[in-house]
Formats: sequence, structure tokens, C-alpha cells
Amino acid sequence: MIELLNELMQDSTAGDPMSTKKWSRKDTRGISSDMKSQGIDICPNSIGKLLKAQDYSLRVNRKTIAETHHPDRNQQFEIIAEFRKRFEDQGQPAVSVDTKKKEQVGNFKNPGKAWRNHDDDVFMHDFRSEAVAMTSPWGIYEIFLNRTTNIQMKGYAGP
Repeated sequence: MIELLNELMQDSTAGDPMSTKKWSRKDTRGISSDMKSQGIDICPNSIGKLLKAQDYSLRVNRKTIAETHHPDRNQQFEIIAEFRKRFEDQGQPAVSVDTKKKEQVGNFKNPGKAWRNHDDDVFMHDFRSEAVAMTSPWGIYEIFLNRTTNIQMKGYAGP
């Protein structure tokens, strides 16, 4: 089974020549399907475990570059913490509202990962002119009750 996996991965493997880490351009569902066509019935989760045992790793972008370093940044968080403590001591609710960056609505590539049965075909480029609308996802978190609302979409039509 490992030999077949390595054979199937041969043309879809990339990696770092300075380390043993490697990654695949195929997803686990596709590999599972390929193995089924070769007579081995194995689920995508098991494929993931086998890939990990073969030194494959998942790859995602990492946020490591800070654009600005404001000297009062820590003071801002100290003030917020002071207000939070004051509200908590008084038994008052405190909420945290989080707004994400604007997103285009339409048939665009999503940078997230999902276990699914098939790939979705999306536009080759994320041109704003192809967007159905723009939206700003947001959510509310009630700090003391440790409760959150579903993220809402507030958008406006047009690019």
C-alpha cells in the first residue's frame, strides 16, 4: 500500500531540498480516489496519516511580517483591559466586536481548507470587476459569558 501511495505521489510531490519535509499538490480525497481505482479502499483521513508518516506536511501561509511598530501599542491594550475589568467588577456586559477585511462575493478561490467530495471550479483571477458584491464579515463575542454569535455578512452590491 505504501509503495502504491509513493507511486501515486511521485508526480505531485514538492518539497524543500534542505530538509526532509515535502508536500503534495493533491488532496487526500483525490489520493483516496486514486487508490480505490487501484483496488485499495482507504479513507482520506487514513491517507493523511500515511502522508504524515512519510514526512509530508500541510502548508499554509504564515503571518510573520509586521508593517508597523507603534510605540503606544501596548498602552492601548492596557486601557482596554482596565475598562474590561471595571465592567466585570460592576457586573456589566462587555462585548468584543470583530470585523474582518472586506471580501469579494462570487466564484473566487477561498484560501481555507475543507474536506469535501470534489473541487469547486473558480475564476482563475480574483478581479474585483467579477465580484457580485463586497462584504464585511463580523461577529460579536460576549466576554464574561464566553458566548459568541454567528458571523454575519454585511455587504453592499457592486464592486
